[in-house]
Amino acid sequence: MSSSNQHNRTSSSNQSIDGFDAAKNNANSETSKKSRFPPFDNGLSEDEEVVGKFANTLQNKIDSRAITPTPTERAIIRNAVFFPGFIFGSLATVGTFIFLRRVPILIVNKMQLKRYEYLKENVKHVAAMEGNKPPKPMKEGPVMKTIGTLLDAAFSSLIGIATWSLTINKNKVLNAAADIPLIEGKSEISNHLCSDFIHIYQNEVRPKFWKEKRDDSLKALSRFVQNCEKRQLYEKKLRREMGFIYGDDNLDEIDLPLPVPEEIEDIDDGDDWAALEDVDEDTFDDT
Repeated sequence: MSSSNQHNRTSSSNQSIDGFDAAKNNANSETSKKSRFPPFDNGLSEDEEVVGKFANTLQNKIDSRAITPTPTERAIIRNAVFFPGFIFGSLATVGTFIFLRRVPILIVNKMQLKRYEYLKENVKHVAAMEGNKPPKPMKEGPVMKTIGTLLDAAFSSLIGIATWSLTINKNKVLNAAADIPLIEGKSEISNHLCSDFIHIYQNEVRPKFWKEKRDDSLKALSRFVQNCEKRQLYEKKLRREMGFIYGDDNLDEIDLPLPVPEEIEDIDDGDDWAALEDVDEDTFDDT
């Protein structure tokens, strides 16, 4: 009888434990569903995720050394990055270096001269003891001069870099980079980035995202993609005019005789003046 009761108590205890585990698992699942925190591996904002997609594509191209900017592209980027920030940074570097090398010694020598003049007029025995001779100008020794020059040069360079970064025209840099697809001739940057960027822009980012964001960097990114579309449309038109038949649009980039015209953006759907491949070539053969 006692063994039967013990068995019943054991089975009842096991059922209670099973029921507790089930309730605990259900509570955990409900908590995970109601959790307001993002997944551990998805803590980036939407802006960071979008920028990261484009940045990863660009980094892969750079790592594979697929992009070799043309001289024109290099000049555009160099002028946007270096001017006017580089000028102000250089002036700040040179000015700081001259100040650190000259001004402290001049101040020390001036203070010594003033001290000597004061003692000469007010303390007669000091003037007699020093022989009425002014102090010798302070000069750095060879070791101190070398160390001081290196330290002053390093500090001046930091000041120049800081000045450059503060005075660089961010909008000028962003706009210059975004307008690279519009240049005439060849554009290696456009040739290797446009197709991938357009795919990300159209297929991996929700359409309303670009209308909601007002950040200058995101605006420049959107502008670059739109200019890429203009360039591809212009190249398509030129290929048609050069006699390439439908299907030749995958050829290497051609040299644009002129910059991409801005009026391409005003052309919509049925007014696409570059879509000449839709014309049936048999109609020309019949005539």
